[in-house]
Amino acid sequence: MNNKFNKLLILGLVLVPFNVCALQKQENVYEVLNRDGSRNNISVTNRLTYIGDQKITDETELRNILNISGDEEFELRKNNLTWRNSGKEILYRGETDKESPIKTTITYKLNNEDIDVNDLIGKDGDVEITINLTNTDYAYMHGNKIYTPFVTTAATIIDNEATNIDISNGKVVSNGNKNFAVSIAAPGLYESIDLNELKDLDKIVIKYHTNNFTYHDIYLVSTPKLLSKADLDVFNKLDKLTNDVNTLQTNMNKIQFASNKINDGTKSLNKYLKQANKGINKLSDGADKVSTGMNNLYTAFDQATNEETLKQLEELRKNDLNTIQTMSTSLITSVNAALAQYGSKPVTSVDDIGALIKNGTLTNEEVISTYKLIELLKYNYASVDSQIKLINNMKPNLQAINEGTKEIATNLKTVEGAITSITAGSEDLKNGMNELNSGIEEFNKEGINKLSSYTDKINNYSTKAKDLIKLSTKYNGFTSNNTDETIFITVIK
Repeated sequence: MNNKFNKLLILGLVLVPFNVCALQKQENVYEVLNRDGSRNNISVTNRLTYIGDQKITDETELRNILNISGDEEFELRKNNLTWRNSGKEILYRGETDKESPIKTTITYKLNNEDIDVNDLIGKDGDVEITINLTNTDYAYMHGNKIYTPFVTTAATIIDNEATNIDISNGKVVSNGNKNFAVSIAAPGLYESIDLNELKDLDKIVIKYHTNNFTYHDIYLVSTPKLLSKADLDVFNKLDKLTNDVNTLQTNMNKIQFASNKINDGTKSLNKYLKQANKGINKLSDGADKVSTGMNNLYTAFDQATNEETLKQLEELRKNDLNTIQTMSTSLITSVNAALAQYGSKPVTSVDDIGALIKNGTLTNEEVISTYKLIELLKYNYASVDSQIKLINNMKPNLQAINEGTKEIATNLKTVEGAITSITAGSEDLKNGMNELNSGIEEFNKEGINKLSSYTDKINNYSTKAKDLIKLSTKYNGFTSNNTDETIFITVIK
């Protein structure tokens, strides 16, 4: 898995917001695209969960609304939708002409030559599929153009006989019969933060060699919830880090100034010899401070990794599981509603539905697509689980670095004792202090000065990241302004 994929998982994890209100609303936007990315159709399903049996007042821009979970009646006046609630969950579907905030275009190549996908069927050679995602939802904040932080998970199947499979920002998993390619994208994130490591996260490129190209549906799942308000604490720590860098620069300038003085003092050994030794002691003390600082940095990183990042990953894994359970419940309910019309025995699990699809009993395309999507989400859940294990394995390596820093501090103390012996020979001390002074100047120029110069850039990233969070939390729906969670589910057929 490449570095961008890891960074996006750790830095930009999807967190579903928690709403303490009695009414909770989940919006699922189902969009079917043609193989070139043009729209085929779009529909929206809203799930209303309400504690109590009072009337539910909802907001929607949908038309041709249909209750698909029960027989509750509703009244629609302009964009105000009132349901006669019976204490049960309400699931309704509607239509819209509204354009999705993420525009999708797809291009195909065979042996580095552009080709129409219909002409690609059955061909052999090196295939390249590029899915370009354009984020059209943005706002201006602190003078910057910030895009709503949509995170898109893409998944598709590649035939097992394909070779040299590669997918950008993702990974490929094989079950022996098929290859499952999964990738993550974040359209607009690079434009919002202007961080080079985030380039090309607005597209997904799939490459492989095939002897007989077969097109398989591509699934995209997008959510605008990049981070939660609680994660602002991460950026508060980042602000503190930049302040510490400024303090480090000030102290390093003082050390360099003192070193210059000591170097000048060696020209008159009898007068400045004690001052030279004092300067060496300060350098050793500085090494102890650096060791202490590195230990504090390791502790902070350890806490961030094990308490913050792992918590986020666990939440992502939980959200994936909740999404799987929610979609499974919805799918089972829909299928049982259809089976009931024919007096068929109801299903109790998604596996039962899979069996009905396999034996040809269920042929509804939406049911089949949803079933496939649930299976793909299970693979995504397994991928996140692997990330958690990866982070856990990193801790011993970081601990080794911390111990190594302590050893450096100890060795510097040994160097201090060795340098003290230089006082026995004035010429050796003069030459040694001259070299030491040059080293400090070089370290300050090439190390600390450059680190300090990054402070403004870090602060800029921090501000933009905070704005991303605010924009994410303000996203309240695709076809309404009262949605707790919106998920865009796109199938490219």
